[in-house]
Amino acid sequence: IAAESFHSTAPDSLVVGNADAELTKAQHRVTGQVSCGSQYHFHMESQSALCVPLEDGVDVFSSTQSIAAVQKYVSQALAVAAGSVNVTVKRLGGGFGGKISRASQIASAAAVAAKICNTPVQVHMDIDSNLQMVGKRYPWMMDYEVGFDDDGLVRAVKGSVY
Repeated sequence: IAAESFHSTAPDSLVVGNADAELTKAQHRVTGQVSCGSQYHFHMESQSALCVPLEDGVDVFSSTQSIAAVQKYVSQALAVAAGSVNVTVKRLGGGFGGKISRASQIASAAAVAAKICNTPVQVHMDIDSNLQMVGKRYPWMMDYEVGFDDDGLVRAVKGSVY
């Protein structure tokens, strides 16, 4: 952070109004820092995929929260057009993010094996392997400044997330 060495793919700033001007006018200010350590993704249902080879692509049955990502990475792994990868997802729980990008790895592995062997291939990870492969959410930290009036009405919030 001190060296300002950040990923080039960091999202753009979210700006609504003029926080600097409102902070200057605020009757009260609070500054601080909040952080959260890393968290393991522990799913009740681990990563799994079934891939069935087709003449011109593959049918993929994946436990993913991102159908588009699975289609994109499977098509790249097989060197076929994305339109040749049909992804089906049955209902699944979620909301924690562990099945967004990581499901693509499992589906791609199953798809490559299905193509090479010309037979359906299913990959279903046991919970220990799932935890080792999927990993965790990375830790984060936020420096913040909040300006508010005598009534406690927040006038401005400015923060940097790392």
